Amino acid sequence: MAARRRRPDVRPGVPPGAGHFSLYAPEPIPYAIERYRAEMLRLYGVLDRRLEGREFIAGDYSIADMACWPWVITYKGQKVDLETFPNVRRWYKALQQRPALRRGYDAGKDLGKLMLEWDEETRKNLLPGYRPEGTAA
Repeated sequence: MAARRRRPDVRPGVPPGAGHFSLYAPEPIPYAIERYRAEMLRLYGVLDRRLEGREFIAGDYSIADMACWPWVITYKGQKVDLETFPNVRRWYKALQQRPALRRGYDAGKDLGKLMLEWDEETRKNLLPGYRPEGTAA
């Protein structure tokens, strides 16, 4: 029988859509904004605890870091104070210095425009269920 490879214990992450209700929803829904914000902050805490005592999420730099990076780079838009999560802040600053990650991020920088800059056609195509004001459901 072949030896089993040890799977890294990697579970933390900031959820896709953490800022959806505050940044992209066509109308503010206070319950949704509060609920997703609380979950987002909880997951920043999970990530912060995971990074305690290790440089990267799985120990060595891996796909886990690459997968979580996009959700953390929007921390300012999510109104997250990284001072509250010192291990995430340290990890974020370390990843910012990685040349390949920097090149990838810079290549797609213009793709992350806020909904306020999107035209109706873009909103319709990117946001399932989006209906312009005044149209029936």
